[in-house]
Amino acid sequence: MNEIVRKDILFVFKRAIRAVKRGDVAELKRISNMTIHNASTYQDSDSITVAVVIYALYKICSRCFAKERAAASKDFVKCLENIQIQLKKGYRFLQKRKYEDYKSAVKVMFEDIKEIEDEFGLYITEVLKQARIKKGSKIYEHGISAGRAAEMLGISLWELMDYVGHTKIPEQKPIVTKPMRERLKEARELFGGKK
Repeated sequence: MNEIVRKDILFVFKRAIRAVKRGDVAELKRISNMTIHNASTYQDSDSITVAVVIYALYKICSRCFAKERAAASKDFVKCLENIQIQLKKGYRFLQKRKYEDYKSAVKVMFEDIKEIEDEFGLYITEVLKQARIKKGSKIYEHGISAGRAAEMLGISLWELMDYVGHTKIPEQKPIVTKPMRERLKEARELFGGKK
């Protein structure tokens, strides 16, 4: 794992642990979006996975903590506490560079998120799929090809392009520049120098 990505994920986990504890859905959304920059720059699966997990937590919390934290059931709060435990474990494993243990903790987080779906009927699988598609569009927006973004997130190109087609993300055309010699030649001609 790239060291910059590792430090970014540690920062994200630290903030996510606090946000889940407080039920701060806006913070969960912000930190999910933070990981997109690294995902598009380094095109690594770890940043994407973390973004999807945090985005799913954001969606879960936004539904269950809509007005007041007290509105959430005790069972639901217990499931969130389990996810928070895995966030803490993942954080510690990543600090110690125990990457296999870290990946196991992230896998358990996905399982806990799916358990919330089973117990509370929140359709988290669909949320996870939509999170991947949304994050794919953000990566595409950062200049990564749609095919590569879809591949990184494990979604089909059709799903991603369908989503992108319904958003205001402009098609990005690569900037075509002339070779340096041609540009120098044109500059000299323009200013009356040697050809």
